[in-house]
Amino acid sequence: MIIERGTDGVLINVRPTATTGRVSPVRYKHPRLRADVGYYLGKVSSDDLLAAVLWTAEAVTCRWALDAMAEDRRRLSEEIQAAEQKLGSPLRASILREVTVELTRYLASLKHAHRTVEQAHDRAEELFAKLRRHFGEDPVEFMASGRQEGEANTIFTLLDEAAEAVVRANDSLATYNSACAQLIETAVRREAFAETEASLQVEQYARLNGPGLERLAARLLERDGLTVLRSAGGSGDQGVDVIGRLPSGELVAIQSKYRHQKSVEAEIVYALNGSARQLHGASHAVVLTNTKFTDQARRDAERLDIWLVDGDALTAWATWGDTLYDVTGIPEAPAAPATVLEPADLAVPAEMAAGG
Repeated sequence: MIIERGTDGVLINVRPTATTGRVSPVRYKHPRLRADVGYYLGKVSSDDLLAAVLWTAEAVTCRWALDAMAEDRRRLSEEIQAAEQKLGSPLRASILREVTVELTRYLASLKHAHRTVEQAHDRAEELFAKLRRHFGEDPVEFMASGRQEGEANTIFTLLDEAAEAVVRANDSLATYNSACAQLIETAVRREAFAETEASLQVEQYARLNGPGLERLAARLLERDGLTVLRSAGGSGDQGVDVIGRLPSGELVAIQSKYRHQKSVEAEIVYALNGSARQLHGASHAVVLTNTKFTDQARRDAERLDIWLVDGDALTAWATWGDTLYDVTGIPEAPAAPATVLEPADLAVPAEMAAGG
């Protein structure tokens, strides 16, 4: 009898010999190899067959897991390159800052996911190589129940870790796409504003001095519907240059710091914290500059509840039409209700009526 299998496209002919009764796999040309393999085939039991099938299935599934992790690794690498190219390409000027922040955040999540998948794949390849070194051992012994925590189990645990990392990267992509959709709406609104006379182009205030930056802040407050109580600082200003009243009645105190290139230090934040609320009764304190703030200044401003407006935010405010509420985060509360006068309040005092 000849048994033929074609699992890999190659016929395997196995037949019992007439003289010995042992199996002779005619697939093998070398007589010693044919005889030795035939000897083991002749001894195969149902346990041997099951163990051999399990061993083969384990290798196949682990190979699939490795290929899946390799594909995720490749795809994440391509997405990182695409994100880096976007970051390095000209972005829409009106939303440059915001898109850069969102893109940088998304890129960081991609790189974190890629590292996770890369480490999982590298470790799985090590385990698969170890698994392959068992080739040639007794299948029954190799597939014994005591190996439940063997290489294959660990490989699939690593596959789960890689899959979770990919899910997080996909979630980050969804967040990024959603943010970009909203930013496109912002870009349309900003670019329309930039075409109006209310927009101040960067060239118009790029060379401002200290007093000029103060006057610009006062002008922008008025544009946003605030009542300007002080439009410039000077001797005796007690640490505040510009003061505006919100429609709600709350006061906003602005300390303006013009710099040629140097960043604004944390000391300016400390000084405003000690004057805006205590000396001026302001509900909101803002430091405005045409450049940037140091990292320490930003940390202290967050801790002290002080709003910071740097050069990029100033451009959004003056050129693109964002409001004070947009560039700071000050809540836009409804205006305080108008005072209703009763008839008695309109009565003329007797002494005035008598001309006293």
